[in-house]
Amino acid sequence: MTLQLHLFGKKAATIISAYAPTMSNSDEIKTKFYNDLEVSIAATASSDKLLILGDFNARVGSDHQSWNGVIGAHGIGKCNRNGLLLLQTCSEFDLLITNTIFQLPKRKKTSWMHLRSHHWHLIDYVIVRRSDRHDVRVTKTMCGAECWTDHRLIIYKLSIQIKPSRHPQGQRHVKHLNITRLQQEHTRLAFVEALDHHLESLSFKHTDVEADWTALKTVLHSTVLESLGVPLCTHQDWFDENDAEIRALLDEKHHLHKAYRRIVQQRLRVMQDAWQCAKAVEIQSYTDSNNTNTKHYSTVLNQPSCINKEAIARLPQVEIKQSLAVLPSIEEISKALTLLSSGKTPGSDAIPAEIYKAGGPRLVEKLTDLFQAMWKLEAVPQGVQGYYYNQSI
Repeated sequence: MTLQLHLFGKKAATIISAYAPTMSNSDEIKTKFYNDLEVSIAATASSDKLLILGDFNARVGSDHQSWNGVIGAHGIGKCNRNGLLLLQTCSEFDLLITNTIFQLPKRKKTSWMHLRSHHWHLIDYVIVRRSDRHDVRVTKTMCGAECWTDHRLIIYKLSIQIKPSRHPQGQRHVKHLNITRLQQEHTRLAFVEALDHHLESLSFKHTDVEADWTALKTVLHSTVLESLGVPLCTHQDWFDENDAEIRALLDEKHHLHKAYRRIVQQRLRVMQDAWQCAKAVEIQSYTDSNNTNTKHYSTVLNQPSCINKEAIARLPQVEIKQSLAVLPSIEEISKALTLLSSGKTPGSDAIPAEIYKAGGPRLVEKLTDLFQAMWKLEAVPQGVQGYYYNQSI
Protein backbone atom coordinates (compact mmCIF):
# COMPACT_ATOMS: atom_id res chain seq x y z
CA MET A 1 0.00 0.00 0.00
CA THR A 2 1.35 3.43 -0.96
CA LEU A 3 0.42 6.81 0.51
CA GLN A 4 1.70 10.25 -0.49
CA LEU A 5 1.83 13.24 1.88
CA HIS A 6 2.30 16.79 0.63
CA LEU A 7 5.01 18.75 2.43
CA PHE A 8 5.95 22.42 2.48
CA GLY A 9 8.10 23.75 -0.33
CA LYS A 10 6.36 21.79 -3.11
CA LYS A 11 7.81 18.53 -1.78
CA ALA A 12 6.17 15.22 -0.96
CA ALA A 13 6.74 12.14 1.17
CA THR A 14 5.83 8.67 -0.12
CA ILE A 15 4.96 6.03 2.47
CA ILE A 16 5.05 2.34 1.48
CA SER A 17 3.46 -0.22 3.82
CA ALA A 18 4.64 -3.79 3.25
CA TYR A 19 4.29 -7.29 4.66
CA ALA A 20 6.95 -9.72 3.48
CA PRO A 21 6.61 -13.50 3.16
CA THR A 22 7.79 -15.65 6.06
CA MET A 23 10.68 -18.11 6.04
CA SER A 24 8.31 -20.98 5.24
CA ASN A 25 7.20 -19.44 1.93
CA SER A 26 8.74 -20.53 -1.36
CA ASP A 27 11.53 -18.61 -3.11
CA GLU A 28 9.14 -17.71 -5.94
CA ILE A 29 6.81 -15.87 -3.54
CA LYS A 30 9.73 -14.03 -1.91
CA THR A 31 11.16 -13.04 -5.29
CA LYS A 32 7.78 -11.71 -6.44
CA PHE A 33 7.40 -9.64 -3.24
CA TYR A 34 10.79 -7.95 -3.56
CA ASN A 35 10.24 -7.38 -7.28
CA ASP A 36 6.97 -5.59 -6.48
CA LEU A 37 8.71 -3.62 -3.73
CA GLU A 38 11.47 -2.56 -6.12
CA VAL A 39 8.85 -1.41 -8.64
CA SER A 40 7.17 0.75 -5.97
CA ILE A 41 10.49 2.23 -4.88
CA ALA A 42 11.55 2.94 -8.48
CA ALA A 43 8.18 4.62 -9.16
CA THR A 44 8.81 7.12 -6.35
CA ALA A 45 10.28 10.42 -7.53
CA SER A 46 13.87 10.98 -6.46
CA SER A 47 12.89 14.36 -4.99
CA ASP A 48 10.31 12.74 -2.67
CA LYS A 49 11.13 11.56 0.81
CA LEU A 50 10.69 7.79 0.96
CA LEU A 51 9.43 5.96 4.04
CA ILE A 52 9.00 2.16 4.01
CA LEU A 53 7.18 0.61 6.97
CA GLY A 54 6.46 -3.07 7.42
CA ASP A 55 6.83 -6.50 8.89
CA PHE A 56 9.58 -7.97 6.70
CA ASN A 57 9.92 -11.28 8.60
CA ALA A 58 13.68 -10.85 8.22
CA ARG A 59 16.68 -10.52 10.52
CA VAL A 60 19.34 -8.18 9.14
CA GLY A 61 21.87 -8.84 11.90
CA SER A 62 24.59 -6.48 13.12
CA ASP A 63 27.36 -6.69 10.49
CA HIS A 64 27.45 -2.98 9.76
CA GLN A 65 30.97 -3.15 8.29
CA SER A 66 29.88 -5.41 5.43
CA TRP A 67 26.68 -3.43 4.91
CA ASN A 68 28.02 0.06 5.52
CA GLY A 69 25.32 2.68 5.02
CA VAL A 70 22.51 0.13 4.99
CA ILE A 71 22.48 -0.75 8.69
CA GLY A 72 23.93 1.09 11.64
CA ALA A 73 26.34 0.02 14.36
CA HIS A 74 23.56 -0.98 16.76
CA GLY A 75 21.89 -3.91 15.06
CA ILE A 76 21.12 -7.12 16.93
CA GLY A 77 21.23 -10.84 16.21
CA LYS A 78 22.39 -12.61 13.07
CA CYS A 79 21.28 -12.24 9.47
CA ASN A 80 19.07 -14.92 7.86
CA ARG A 81 18.06 -15.60 4.24
CA ASN A 82 15.14 -13.16 4.32
CA GLY A 83 17.40 -10.54 5.87
CA LEU A 84 19.87 -10.95 3.03
CA LEU A 85 17.14 -10.23 0.47
CA LEU A 86 16.15 -7.08 2.37
CA LEU A 87 19.76 -5.90 2.69
CA GLN A 88 20.37 -6.39 -1.04
CA THR A 89 17.28 -4.36 -1.91
CA CYS A 90 18.27 -1.54 0.47
CA SER A 91 21.81 -1.50 -0.90
CA GLU A 92 20.57 -1.28 -4.48
CA PHE A 93 18.39 1.78 -3.78
CA ASP A 94 20.64 3.49 -1.17
CA LEU A 95 18.22 2.87 1.68
CA LEU A 96 18.91 2.91 5.42
CA ILE A 97 17.29 0.67 8.09
CA THR A 98 16.73 3.20 10.88
CA ASN A 99 16.11 0.59 13.61
CA THR A 100 19.85 -0.10 13.71
CA ILE A 101 21.30 3.41 14.05
CA PHE A 102 20.24 4.25 17.61
CA GLN A 103 21.98 3.00 20.75
CA LEU A 104 19.06 1.71 22.80
CA PRO A 105 18.42 -1.16 25.23
CA LYS A 106 17.64 -4.46 23.55
CA ARG A 107 14.06 -4.41 24.83
CA LYS A 108 13.51 -1.18 22.87
CA LYS A 109 14.85 -2.68 19.62
CA THR A 110 13.24 -6.11 19.37
CA SER A 111 9.72 -6.22 17.93
CA TRP A 112 8.69 -9.90 17.66
CA MET A 113 8.70 -12.84 20.08
CA HIS A 114 9.32 -16.37 18.81
CA LEU A 115 6.33 -18.51 19.73
CA ARG A 116 8.36 -21.55 20.84
CA SER A 117 11.58 -20.14 22.27
CA HIS A 118 9.99 -16.90 23.55
CA HIS A 119 13.10 -15.02 22.40
CA TRP A 120 12.66 -11.51 21.04
CA HIS A 121 13.93 -10.55 17.57
CA LEU A 122 13.90 -7.51 15.27
CA ILE A 123 11.84 -8.14 12.11
CA ASP A 124 9.71 -4.94 11.81
CA TYR A 125 11.61 -2.08 10.17
CA VAL A 126 11.38 1.58 9.25
CA ILE A 127 13.47 2.28 6.13
CA VAL A 128 14.33 5.68 4.60
CA ARG A 129 16.67 7.03 1.96
CA ARG A 130 20.26 7.31 3.11
CA SER A 131 20.21 11.01 2.25
CA ASP A 132 17.29 11.58 4.66
CA ARG A 133 19.07 10.22 7.72
CA HIS A 134 19.23 13.69 9.27
CA ASP A 135 15.41 13.78 9.41
CA VAL A 136 15.20 10.69 11.63
CA ARG A 137 14.97 11.47 15.34
CA VAL A 138 14.39 8.01 16.81
CA THR A 139 13.09 4.55 15.91
CA LYS A 140 12.22 2.27 18.82
CA THR A 141 9.67 -0.27 20.00
CA MET A 142 6.94 0.46 22.54
CA CYS A 143 7.55 -1.93 25.41
CA GLY A 144 4.53 -3.42 27.13
CA ALA A 145 2.13 -2.69 24.25
CA GLU A 146 1.79 -6.22 22.84
CA CYS A 147 -2.03 -5.92 22.62
CA TRP A 148 -2.33 -9.72 22.96
CA THR A 149 -0.09 -10.32 19.93
CA ASP A 150 3.50 -11.50 19.52
CA HIS A 151 4.52 -8.11 18.05
CA ARG A 152 5.39 -4.78 19.60
CA LEU A 153 4.45 -1.40 18.19
CA ILE A 154 7.19 0.61 16.46
CA ILE A 155 7.58 4.32 17.28
CA TYR A 156 9.21 6.42 14.59
CA LYS A 157 9.83 10.16 14.90
CA LEU A 158 11.12 12.33 12.08
CA SER A 159 11.42 16.02 11.33
CA ILE A 160 9.10 16.91 8.47
CA GLN A 161 6.35 19.48 8.07
CA ILE A 162 3.16 18.17 6.49
CA LYS A 163 1.26 20.71 4.43
CA PRO A 164 -2.26 21.21 5.84
CA SER A 165 -5.12 20.26 3.55
CA ARG A 166 -7.05 23.09 1.94
CA HIS A 167 -10.82 23.03 2.03
CA PRO A 168 -12.36 23.69 -1.40
CA GLN A 169 -14.08 27.04 -1.72
CA GLY A 170 -17.85 26.89 -1.43
CA GLN A 171 -17.90 23.64 0.59
CA ARG A 172 -18.61 23.99 4.28
CA HIS A 173 -18.64 21.43 7.04
CA VAL A 174 -22.19 20.56 8.08
CA LYS A 175 -22.70 21.51 11.72
CA HIS A 176 -24.22 19.10 14.21
CA LEU A 177 -27.53 20.08 15.80
CA ASN A 178 -28.45 20.45 19.46
CA ILE A 179 -31.43 18.08 19.52
CA THR A 180 -31.45 17.94 23.33
CA ARG A 181 -33.35 21.26 23.33
CA LEU A 182 -36.33 19.48 21.78
CA GLN A 183 -37.08 18.14 25.26
CA GLN A 184 -38.19 21.66 26.23
CA GLU A 185 -41.83 22.05 25.20
CA HIS A 186 -41.69 25.77 24.38
CA THR A 187 -38.54 25.28 22.30
CA ARG A 188 -40.11 22.41 20.37
CA LEU A 189 -43.26 24.40 19.61
CA ALA A 190 -41.20 27.39 18.47
CA PHE A 191 -39.19 25.10 16.18
CA VAL A 192 -42.35 23.57 14.63
CA GLU A 193 -43.80 27.04 14.04
CA ALA A 194 -40.60 28.29 12.38
CA LEU A 195 -40.38 25.14 10.24
CA ASP A 196 -44.00 25.50 9.08
CA HIS A 197 -43.25 29.06 8.03
CA HIS A 198 -40.22 28.05 5.95
CA LEU A 199 -41.86 24.97 4.41
CA GLU A 200 -44.88 26.99 3.33
CA SER A 201 -42.83 28.75 0.67
CA LEU A 202 -41.02 25.55 -0.44
CA SER A 203 -42.26 23.94 -3.66
CA PHE A 204 -41.00 20.83 -5.46
CA LYS A 205 -40.37 20.45 -9.20
CA HIS A 206 -41.44 16.77 -9.21
CA THR A 207 -39.05 16.16 -12.10
CA ASP A 208 -35.71 16.09 -10.27
CA VAL A 209 -35.90 14.31 -6.91
CA GLU A 210 -32.24 15.08 -6.21
CA ALA A 211 -32.89 18.83 -6.37
CA ASP A 212 -36.12 18.49 -4.38
CA TRP A 213 -34.38 16.51 -1.63
CA THR A 214 -31.50 19.02 -1.50
CA ALA A 215 -33.94 21.92 -1.14
CA LEU A 216 -35.88 20.16 1.64
CA LYS A 217 -32.87 19.18 3.73
CA THR A 218 -31.33 22.67 3.29
CA VAL A 219 -34.48 24.35 4.62
CA LEU A 220 -34.77 21.79 7.40
CA HIS A 221 -31.15 22.05 8.51
CA SER A 222 -31.08 25.86 8.46
CA THR A 223 -34.31 26.05 10.47
CA VAL A 224 -33.05 23.60 13.08
CA LEU A 225 -29.73 25.45 13.29
CA GLU A 226 -31.57 28.73 13.79
CA SER A 227 -34.00 27.37 16.39
CA LEU A 228 -31.88 24.86 18.33
CA GLY A 229 -28.29 25.86 17.66
CA VAL A 230 -25.26 23.58 17.91
CA PRO A 231 -24.35 21.44 20.94
CA LEU A 232 -21.49 22.23 23.26
CA CYS A 233 -18.47 19.96 23.34
CA THR A 234 -19.37 16.88 25.40
CA HIS A 235 -16.37 14.63 24.73
CA GLN A 236 -15.66 12.41 27.69
CA ASP A 237 -12.18 12.70 29.09
CA TRP A 238 -10.34 11.83 32.27
CA PHE A 239 -10.81 15.30 33.77
CA ASP A 240 -14.57 15.33 33.08
CA GLU A 241 -15.15 12.50 35.54
CA ASN A 242 -13.04 14.19 38.23
CA ASP A 243 -14.19 17.78 37.76
CA ALA A 244 -15.04 18.57 41.39
CA GLU A 245 -11.82 17.12 42.75
CA ILE A 246 -9.74 18.86 40.10
CA ARG A 247 -11.29 22.23 40.95
CA ALA A 248 -10.39 21.72 44.60
CA LEU A 249 -6.85 20.81 43.63
CA LEU A 250 -6.51 23.86 41.39
CA ASP A 251 -7.72 26.14 44.20
CA GLU A 252 -5.11 24.60 46.46
CA LYS A 253 -2.48 25.09 43.79
CA HIS A 254 -3.29 28.79 43.35
CA HIS A 255 -3.29 29.32 47.11
CA LEU A 256 0.02 27.64 47.89
CA HIS A 257 1.71 28.71 44.61
CA LYS A 258 5.01 27.01 44.02
CA ALA A 259 5.28 25.22 47.37
CA TYR A 260 2.86 22.39 46.50
CA ARG A 261 2.81 22.70 42.71
CA ARG A 262 4.72 19.46 42.18
CA ILE A 263 2.43 17.50 44.51
CA VAL A 264 -0.70 18.70 42.72
CA GLN A 265 0.70 17.79 39.31
CA GLN A 266 1.60 14.29 40.53
CA ARG A 267 -1.91 13.72 41.87
CA LEU A 268 -3.43 14.91 38.59
CA ARG A 269 -1.13 12.57 36.67
CA VAL A 270 -2.14 9.63 38.87
CA MET A 271 -5.83 10.40 38.26
CA GLN A 272 -5.23 10.55 34.51
CA ASP A 273 -3.31 7.26 34.49
CA ALA A 274 -6.02 5.55 36.56
CA TRP A 275 -8.74 6.74 34.18
CA GLN A 276 -6.79 5.60 31.11
CA CYS A 277 -6.08 2.19 32.66
CA ALA A 278 -9.77 1.71 33.46
CA LYS A 279 -10.70 2.61 29.87
CA ALA A 280 -8.04 0.20 28.53
CA VAL A 281 -9.47 -2.63 30.64
CA GLU A 282 -12.97 -1.80 29.40
CA ILE A 283 -11.88 -1.80 25.75
CA GLN A 284 -10.00 -5.07 26.22
CA SER A 285 -13.09 -6.69 27.74
CA TYR A 286 -15.12 -5.67 24.68
CA THR A 287 -12.38 -7.11 22.43
CA ASP A 288 -12.32 -10.42 24.32
CA SER A 289 -16.10 -10.78 24.15
CA ASN A 290 -16.04 -10.02 20.42
CA ASN A 291 -13.38 -12.69 19.83
CA THR A 292 -15.52 -15.21 21.75
CA ASN A 293 -18.58 -14.36 19.65
CA THR A 294 -16.55 -14.64 16.45
CA LYS A 295 -15.35 -18.14 17.30
CA HIS A 296 -18.86 -19.22 18.31
CA TYR A 297 -20.63 -17.99 15.18
CA SER A 298 -17.84 -19.23 12.90
CA THR A 299 -18.53 -22.78 14.13
CA VAL A 300 -22.31 -22.35 14.03
CA LEU A 301 -22.72 -20.61 10.66
CA ASN A 302 -19.90 -22.14 8.62
CA GLN A 303 -21.71 -25.40 7.99
CA PRO A 304 -22.32 -27.14 4.64
CA SER A 305 -25.75 -26.58 3.15
CA CYS A 306 -28.20 -29.48 3.31
CA ILE A 307 -31.04 -27.82 1.38
CA ASN A 308 -32.49 -29.74 -1.55
CA LYS A 309 -32.87 -27.40 -4.54
CA GLU A 310 -35.49 -29.69 -6.11
CA ALA A 311 -37.63 -29.39 -2.97
CA ILE A 312 -37.42 -25.63 -3.18
CA ALA A 313 -38.50 -25.73 -6.83
CA ARG A 314 -41.64 -27.68 -5.87
CA LEU A 315 -42.79 -25.03 -3.40
CA PRO A 316 -45.96 -23.17 -4.48
CA GLN A 317 -45.45 -19.64 -5.75
CA VAL A 318 -46.77 -16.83 -3.59
CA GLU A 319 -49.28 -14.50 -5.17
CA ILE A 320 -47.96 -11.08 -6.06
CA LYS A 321 -49.16 -8.36 -3.73
CA GLN A 322 -50.59 -5.60 -5.88
CA SER A 323 -50.80 -3.37 -2.81
CA LEU A 324 -47.05 -2.85 -3.01
CA ALA A 325 -47.58 -0.80 -6.19
CA VAL A 326 -49.80 1.72 -4.36
CA LEU A 327 -48.22 5.11 -3.62
CA PRO A 328 -47.16 5.57 0.03
CA SER A 329 -49.82 7.48 1.94
CA ILE A 330 -49.36 10.26 4.45
CA GLU A 331 -50.48 7.90 7.22
CA GLU A 332 -47.74 5.41 6.31
CA ILE A 333 -45.09 8.11 6.21
CA SER A 334 -46.23 9.48 9.58
CA LYS A 335 -46.14 6.03 11.15
CA ALA A 336 -42.72 5.30 9.63
CA LEU A 337 -41.32 8.50 11.18
CA THR A 338 -42.59 7.50 14.63
CA LEU A 339 -40.79 4.14 14.27
CA LEU A 340 -37.40 5.77 13.61
CA SER A 341 -34.84 4.95 16.29
CA SER A 342 -33.68 7.88 18.40
CA GLY A 343 -30.14 8.45 19.55
CA LYS A 344 -28.55 7.23 16.31
CA THR A 345 -25.76 8.94 14.40
CA PRO A 346 -27.21 11.04 11.53
CA GLY A 347 -26.27 10.52 7.91
CA SER A 348 -24.46 12.85 5.53
CA ASP A 349 -27.20 15.49 5.90
CA ALA A 350 -26.44 15.71 9.69
CA ILE A 351 -30.17 15.70 10.48
CA PRO A 352 -30.99 13.23 13.29
CA ALA A 353 -34.18 11.17 13.41
CA GLU A 354 -35.46 13.27 16.34
CA ILE A 355 -35.85 16.25 13.98
CA TYR A 356 -38.08 14.33 11.55
CA LYS A 357 -40.17 12.95 14.43
CA ALA A 358 -40.71 16.43 15.92
CA GLY A 359 -41.14 18.31 12.62
CA GLY A 360 -44.93 18.42 12.68
CA PRO A 361 -47.67 17.79 10.07
CA ARG A 362 -46.25 20.20 7.47
CA LEU A 363 -42.97 18.30 7.33
CA VAL A 364 -44.85 15.00 6.97
CA GLU A 365 -46.76 16.45 4.01
CA LYS A 366 -43.57 17.56 2.30
CA LEU A 367 -41.91 14.19 2.87
CA THR A 368 -44.97 12.38 1.51
CA ASP A 369 -44.96 14.59 -1.58
CA LEU A 370 -41.25 13.89 -2.11
CA PHE A 371 -41.55 10.11 -1.59
CA GLN A 372 -44.48 9.87 -3.99
CA ALA A 373 -42.43 11.69 -6.64
CA MET A 374 -39.55 9.26 -6.03
CA TRP A 375 -42.03 6.37 -6.39
CA LYS A 376 -43.36 7.63 -9.70
CA LEU A 377 -39.97 8.53 -11.19
CA GLU A 378 -38.35 5.36 -9.79
CA ALA A 379 -35.38 7.43 -8.65
CA VAL A 380 -33.76 7.84 -5.22
CA PRO A 381 -31.58 10.83 -4.27
CA GLN A 382 -27.98 10.13 -3.38
CA GLY A 383 -28.45 11.23 0.23
CA VAL A 384 -31.38 8.87 0.77
CA GLN A 385 -29.75 5.74 -0.65
CA GLY A 386 -29.13 3.22 2.11
CA TYR A 387 -32.46 3.79 3.82
CA TYR A 388 -35.34 1.34 3.28
CA TYR A 389 -39.08 1.52 3.35
CA ASN A 390 -40.77 -0.83 5.82
CA GLN A 391 -43.88 -2.11 4.07
CA SER A 392 -44.92 -4.09 7.17
CA ILE A 393 -46.39 -0.92 8.70
